[in-house]
Amino acid sequence: MQKKSLKSPVVVKGILIIITAYFFLANLPIIDWLEIGLDASWAFAISDAAHKQLIFGQDIIFTYGPLGYLIHGTSLNHNFSQIIYFRWLLHLCL
Repeated sequence: MQKKSLKSPVVVKGILIIITAYFFLANLPIIDWLEIGLDASWAFAISDAAHKQLIFGQDIIFTYGPLGYLIHGTSLNHNFSQIIYFRWLLHLCL
């Protein structure tokens, strides 16, 4: 009867996949929901500007630019999936 070694390539790959999946799921970015107050108003403004398709530099000027809502914007009903997909893709790449 043969004993299976923990050093076999299949076992090592399996362990690496499990560890990678754990760290990926444990560090998923959290979505920011709409909060009350002045501090959250800018996050809502850039999310709403993206929804209304305002032209950055002409209709609205903000330092984060046209894709700033994907990182710092507030999650609204119309952009929730865009924010989730972007953050997961960024999380996978980094």
